[in-house]
This record gives sequence, structure tokens and C-alpha cells, in this order.
Amino acid sequence: MNKFKILALAAAVSAGLLGSAGVMAANQGDLDTTSKGDFYINYVKGENARIWGLEDLAMDDTHLTGAEKTQEICIYSNKNNTSNAYELTLESANSFVLKDQSETPESNIAYNIKVDGIGIGVGSLDSTDNNGTTDTYTDNLNAGAISSQPNPGLECSASARNAKISVWFGSAPNVATGYFTDLITMTVAPQ
Repeated sequence: MNKFKILALAAAVSAGLLGSAGVMAANQGDLDTTSKGDFYINYVKGENARIWGLEDLAMDDTHLTGAEKTQEICIYSNKNNTSNAYELTLESANSFVLKDQSETPESNIAYNIKVDGIGIGVGSLDSTDNNGTTDTYTDNLNAGAISSQPNPGLECSASARNAKISVWFGSAPNVATGYFTDLITMTVAPQ
């Protein structure tokens, strides 16, 4: 299978926020003669951003006909204005092509990548706007109201995901058998 690796780097995230990721959660009380539960009260000070819930994408032959391989992720931005806008940057180690070990241009597989907001998340970053002309794509998107965004201190649950990554081949690659890969670095920063 072709492997498409994604590495997430969050810009301007406080050390305390990352240190507590995934551990904050309310505990519900049991039905008994007395019941006790607890919950956290959270506050994020300053302009911060976080991207999480990323996984490697494994492409296969079903994606040769234009079918998209997708994954949903979480993006948080608390820009101190009403838009909570963020800048999203995608950087490719291989200029947005999958390469094998031979490193010959004939063995490259061109692909497209797109990041869309889900639900309240607004905007889209699409490599087809200028496919193959750069190693980096950057655009401004909107995470929506703080109350609608995923909690940056919790795991990226299915119900919290507010962005979707889509990858597809523009045309069926004409290459020999091999293992093809690219590394995408995603950076998000309040904008």
C-alpha cells in the first residue's frame, strides 16, 4: 500500500495545554445512596491554536480512479476576535508528489490534497488551486465560535472533529510496482 504520512505541528500552543491533552474529562456519578461526580473548568489565555487527531493515510488501488481518501481532524483557534480565524499551512517534503526509493521523476505520483471545514468550521485549502507549483500551500480559515470548537484539552472524538483532509490522484499513475510516500507538515496559527 502507498503510505501518505502526515505530521502535525501546532503553532503557539502553550506547554500546559499540550501537557494536559486527553486527560481532562468529567466523571459521572453512579446510582447509589450518594453520588459524586466531578468536572474541570478550563480557560485558555492568549491566542493559541492546536491541530490533533491526525493519522497516516494509506492509499490503495481504489483511489486511482479519483476516489478520495479522507480523515477528519480537530483544529482549535482562539484568536481574540469574533472570527477565531487561523492560518493553515501545508508543507510537502516532495513537492506534493509521492516518490519511491528510485527518486526518478518517472516514478513520481502526483496527488491533490484539500482541507475543508466541517460544520461550523469555514473555509477550504485546496492544492488544485495551484497544483504542483509549490512546496507549501497557505490559506486563512475560520474555526467558528469557541463554544462550537473542539475542546483543546480533550481527545479528538468523532463528534468534535471540525476539519476534513481529502487526498486523491488527479489521474491514474503509470508507475512500476513500489512503495511511494510523501510527508505533509500541517501548521496552524491564530490569524
